[in-house]
Formats: sequence, structure tokens, C-alpha cells
Amino acid sequence: MGGEPRSISISVGVVVACEETASQWIDALWRPVGIVVGAPEIAPWTELKRGPGFVHYFAGTFALELHRRETEAYLVNLANEEPVVYVVAREVEDEASAHPIEVHLVTVNAFEAQDYLDSGEEIVEPIPMPEPLIAWVRRFVDKHHVEETFVKRKRDKVKLETLQFGKEPIFARGNGVGGDGQRRIGSGGGSGARRAGGSDDGGQGGDEP
Repeated sequence: MGGEPRSISISVGVVVACEETASQWIDALWRPVGIVVGAPEIAPWTELKRGPGFVHYFAGTFALELHRRETEAYLVNLANEEPVVYVVAREVEDEASAHPIEVHLVTVNAFEAQDYLDSGEEIVEPIPMPEPLIAWVRRFVDKHHVEETFVKRKRDKVKLETLQFGKEPIFARGNGVGGDGQRRIGSGGGSGARRAGGSDDGGQGGDEP
């Protein structure tokens, strides 16, 4: 059947930094630090820039997807003082690899990023969203977001057990637990970066922008 697609995507490049540390136990800190709009014709892990204590690499080109059912999460991101692109990276299992992390996902879905952050198994870095991407995401949200109307649920009628001599009615009660105590994603601070020689720190074509 015809109609508009439920999702669109754009290619973006990811820049990863290798940074020296002052720790005697850690050789270097690896983390995503930049987003390049478009699909540059550069081979993955090409060195882009070198300076005192750091080297920047082009980690590769990845698809950034927008889905119509996720517009609420995009609105949460856009409401931040500085909207971000979340880059989710994982450690490479091969210890002989020259690059100890690899990019797993690029997203602007704040809820999805929160799920990865809560898992504690991935590096989640929020990177400032370039202006062309902000405009692209905002156009998508303006076109597809639908506010959900709250419908008050009618209380079910409960048939109480007939009170008998020596026996009181039985009521089923649920256990109310208030507050989940979970961390919440925001525009600042990721879950940490891959430390070489150590462990993790803390924790379909569419419109072009």
C-alpha cells in the first residue's frame, strides 16, 4: 500500500577521540566527540586531527533514523537548552584492535539513549546537535507528532463478598511503590568513555537537513 513512510533516515559521520590521561594505570581515553552531517568519502578510522594529548579519528558513516512513533522522545531532546545526538559505542572484544571501541548506534531518541545508559554496558555520549539536524528533526516532529489525549478510566464496580458471621469481606490490594530512583538522560554528560588499559568510566532514505 502507498502512503508516507513511517521512518526516514540520513547519513552522519562520527568523530572519535583518543585522549591522553594523567593516570598511571590508563594509557588513553576513547570517546565519541563529534558529528558530521552527510556521508563523507573517508575511510573508517582515518586520522582527522592531531594535537597536544589527543588524536581525532573518523569512525565511519552511520544511519540516523527518525520514526513517527518516537516523536515524543524527539520533543524531549529538542526541549533541552542544547539538543544533542546520542552516540552509543561498545568495547571491541579483540584486544589486539588498534581502536578499542566501535560505534553501535546514533540516535536523537532521548528514551532510547536512557535505556542504553541504564544498562551500564555501553558508552553513551551526548554530542551537540548541528543546526541542520535540529531543523531536520523539528520538521519531522511538526509534521508527525500527535498529542495523546488522556482518557479517564472508569472505576470498575467491585462485588463485595457477602459479610457472614465470623468472616469479614476480602479485598485484594496492590503493592504501591513510589519512585523508581533511576537515572535520567539529559543534554550533559555521558555514561563514560572506554579507557584503554582500564574499564568503563562511571557507567530508508528521507528528507535531507
